[in-house]
Amino acid sequence: MRNGTLIISLIWILQTACSVSEQSFTVGQKYAPEVLKKDLTVMETLLRKNHPSLFWYATPGTMDSAFRLAHQSVSDSMTQDQFRVVLSKTVDPIRCGHTSIRFSRAYSRELVNNRKKTFPLNIKITDDSSFILLANLHRRDSVLRRGMILTAINGVSSQSIVDSLRVLVQMDGYSKNFSFQNLSNNFPFYYNIRFGIKERYNIDYMDEAGNRHQTTVPVYDYATDTVKIKTLILATPRQIRKNRKATVRKLNIDSSGTFAILTINDFSHKLKPRFFHQTFSELRKRKVQHLILDIRNNGGGLIQRSLLLSRYIHQKPFRFIDSITAPRRSVTDIAHIQKGLVYKTAMFFMSKREQKGLYSFKAFHSRSKQPKKNYFKGQVYLLTGGFTFSAATLFAAGVKGLEHVTIVGEETGGGYYGNNGVFIPDIILPHTKMRVRLPLYRIVNSKDFPKDGRGVLPDVEVKADVHSIRKNQDPKLDKALEIIRSRLR
Repeated sequence: MRNGTLIISLIWILQTACSVSEQSFTVGQKYAPEVLKKDLTVMETLLRKNHPSLFWYATPGTMDSAFRLAHQSVSDSMTQDQFRVVLSKTVDPIRCGHTSIRFSRAYSRELVNNRKKTFPLNIKITDDSSFILLANLHRRDSVLRRGMILTAINGVSSQSIVDSLRVLVQMDGYSKNFSFQNLSNNFPFYYNIRFGIKERYNIDYMDEAGNRHQTTVPVYDYATDTVKIKTLILATPRQIRKNRKATVRKLNIDSSGTFAILTINDFSHKLKPRFFHQTFSELRKRKVQHLILDIRNNGGGLIQRSLLLSRYIHQKPFRFIDSITAPRRSVTDIAHIQKGLVYKTAMFFMSKREQKGLYSFKAFHSRSKQPKKNYFKGQVYLLTGGFTFSAATLFAAGVKGLEHVTIVGEETGGGYYGNNGVFIPDIILPHTKMRVRLPLYRIVNSKDFPKDGRGVLPDVEVKADVHSIRKNQDPKLDKALEIIRSRLR
C-alpha cells in the first residue's frame, strides 16, 4: 500500500504539471448542436461504464429514456447555462447527489469576474415550496423585508419555480431537503441560470397580516455598488481559503460548564485530528455532560474524519460502513476524466475482488471500530439539516439510535442507507469543457437500514419558519437547549 501511494502521488504530480489551462470566453458563448450531442455521448458512455449505482433508483429503461430525451432536446445552439439544464435533467433519475453538473472552469471564472447583474433577492425555500425572503440586495428598499412570504416572481408561482430549479441540484434518493437547502444557499445564482437575468422583476408577496401585494424590483448591478465591488476585489482566493479554514470547526463551552457547542462545518483536511483530541480531552477535564454537536452546514469531506469523530461519540465498539464497492477495479476511458490515470491507478492498488464481480475498497471494511480513550460520556444533541451530506451523513447514520444521542433538526441531505463517493473525479466534456462529477464507489452504511431513498430522520424534528426567520432565531439550537434544561430540572 505504501508503494502504491507513492506511485499514485508521482502520477498526480505529472498530470498536474502537464495540464493545459482553458481559454477565456464570454458568458453568452453558444455551442452548435452537433458539438453538444458529442458531449452528451461522452457523458453517457462514461456513466454507463463507471458509475457504481446507475440503476440504484432508476431502471435501465428510465436511463435509456433520459439519454434519448437529452439528445432530442439539443436541436439548436445553446449556452452553458442552457446546456447545464439539459445535463442536469439527464442525470436526475440516478438520484445521486455526487453526480452533479458544473460549468467549465473558464466559464465559472467568467461568471465571477464579469457577470455584474443578478436577481436581487435571497430566498429560503421551505419543504412545501414556499418562499421566505432572507435578504434584499437593494438595502434601501423599504417594501420587501426579511421574513416576508413571496408567492410569485414575474407571474410564475413559487411552486413552479421550485419545480424548475430543483433539477439543477442532484440529490441522494428522494431527500429533497438537500436540493432545497442548496437552492436557498444561493438562490440568485440558480434563478439566473434557469430564468435568465431581467432588468426588472414583478414580485407577489404577503405582508405580516397576510394581505397580498405586488411590487417591482430592479435587477441588482454590482457595478453600481462600490462597497460590493471593493469587497470582491479584496477577497482573494488565498483569503477565502484562510477564512474557510477558520470556520471549519469551533468549540464553545458554557460559562457554567453545563453544556458545550461543537460546530463541525466540514470533514476536510483542515479538520486536524489533534483538534478532536484537544476538544474531547477538554470536555472530559471540565466534566461537561451535555454536548450540542452541530453538523447542519457540513457537506462532507474525508471519510477518515467522519470515522474519527464517530470514535469520540460511540461508547462501545461499533461497525462503521458495511461495504464500499465498485463494479470495476479501475476507471475506463480516462482521456475524458480529469487526472484519470491517477484514479485508475488508485483504484487498482486500493481495491480487491469480492463475490458477485464487485471490487471493495481496502481502506474501510466492516470490522469492529473502537471508541477513543477520551470518548464523550454524556448526552449528545446532534443538529442536522438538509445540507448535512456525504461523510456528515455517514456520521449521523452511524450514531442514530444510540441511547445517549438525540438528533434534532431536519432530515439529512445524504442517504441513510448509503450513497456514492470515495473517489469523485470530474468528467471533462471535450467540447464545452463542462464538468460532470463521477463517483466511483458505492457506500452502504448498513444493509439493515431501510433502502427507501430517505435521509437520516431526526428524533426531534425542528424547522425554520416565517416567525423564526423574521426574528433571526435559531429554532434547532433553541430546542436542543430546551431539552438540556428539562433534563437538569
